[in-house]
Amino acid sequence: MEVAVKRSGGFAGLTKQWRAEPAQADAPAWIELITRCPWDAPTEAEAEAADGVGGDGGPDSVDGAAGAPVRLASAGPGADRFVWWIQARCGEDEQREAELPDDELIGAWRELVDAVRDWSRAAG
Repeated sequence: MEVAVKRSGGFAGLTKQWRAEPAQADAPAWIELITRCPWDAPTEAEAEAADGVGGDGGPDSVDGAAGAPVRLASAGPGADRFVWWIQARCGEDEQREAELPDDELIGAWRELVDAVRDWSRAAG
């Protein structure tokens, strides 16, 4: 099991990365954190594009390989905002990825990111 988080952007445009590789004994708690995240839910920008609000067929309408959803940062105000990239691997065949704008890193997403950052700091 492995969870990676990358944060880019911000005022200085720096990228920071954290990684958690918890022991097998800790796997159930991590699996719960991972499965609570809305991996397939559209971002706010994607939902608006689907509703016809601000959707111009531009970059927010991109699909990933095999039709997998691609989460793109919203084009809202705040050029210095962070963008978060989250990848979770729970075995050889199960891997999930998401890219979120800073204002959508809430709830289960925030809990997962905080857990990865805490784990990484404790291991480092």
